[in-house]
Amino acid sequence: MSDSIEASVENERLFLFILSKVSLSERIILWLYFVEQYKHHEIAELMGKSLSYSKLVVSRTISTLKKSPALVEVINA
Repeated sequence: MSDSIEASVENERLFLFILSKVSLSERIILWLYFVEQYKHHEIAELMGKSLSYSKLVVSRTISTLKKSPALVEVINA
């Protein structure tokens, strides 16, 4: 039980760190997708963009963050 709580806290810390490193529109899309569980087509409609826009932002943001030295520091902390 303790391990799952620690993992949950670590995941939350990592997600908050990620949100602090992206633009407002990217933050909104990531929040809607990962936290609120919106589908890409719902996000696109809310943002007034194409379906591929939400998919692109999620994919591009995650890809960029995986290469970030600051993210590695958070994961290893």
